[in-house]
Amino acid sequence: MYKNNVVALSPEVTQVNYGAFRSMETSILQKGQPFGSFYGYQVAGIYQSVEDVANSPSYEKARPGGLKIC
Repeated sequence: MYKNNVVALSPEVTQVNYGAFRSMETSILQKGQPFGSFYGYQVAGIYQSVEDVANSPSYEKARPGGLKIC
């Protein structure tokens, strides 16, 4: 059990996103959650080829070398 849970934020604030990795915010502060919680996409792998992109669930701008997001 975590002992560093966020107890409260300012009344008009529900969450605070922070921490940067390649222009993505990677951490979140939310009431009742551990301080410094990480969040992001679950990744299934990396697209290996154009055929891999065409034959896999993908997203706009998916490309070989890009992340396969679950």
